[in-house]
Amino acid sequence: MEFIQSRFQNVFSRLYEMACEMFWYIFIGIVFSLFFSFEINYLPYFILSLIFTTCSICYFASIHEDAAKVIRISDEKFVFLDYKTKTVINWEDFQGYKISRTIPYKVIIKSRIYGSKTRFSYYAFSSKQRKQIFEILQIKSANKSLR
Repeated sequence: MEFIQSRFQNVFSRLYEMACEMFWYIFIGIVFSLFFSFEINYLPYFILSLIFTTCSICYFASIHEDAAKVIRISDEKFVFLDYKTKTVINWEDFQGYKISRTIPYKVIIKSRIYGSKTRFSYYAFSSKQRKQIFEILQIKSANKSLR
C-alpha cells in the first residue's frame, strides 16, 4: 500500500508547523517581556512574519511540485520517503508509534534499530490517508504485543 502526500498537503503541513513554531516564539517572547517588565513594539515583528509567511507560501506552492513524502507499507516493512531520505523499518524492528502531545503534532514511529525514531508531521497526509496509516500501525502494534 502506498500513501503519497499531495502538493496541497505538503504546503498545509509546512504552514501548520511554521505557525506553531511562531506561536511558541511569540509566547516565550511575551512571557519574557512580562517577566522582565520591558516593552516590545510588536509591529516590526508582525510585518516580518507576514512577509516571511507570504514568501514561504509562494516558494512552497511553486517549487515543490513533486510529492514530498511517501509511505509504502508492505507485509515485510514500513518505508518512509522524505525528499531524498529513505527510512526502512522491518516489522520485526517496529516498536510502535505515538503522536506527540504538543503542537506541532508529530507522528513518531519507533524502531529497535539504534533506538531510532522516524518523525513526520501529523498533517503530512490527508485525514483519509492518516486513518488508513494509523489502522495499519495499530494492527502491527497489536501483533507485536501478542508475541
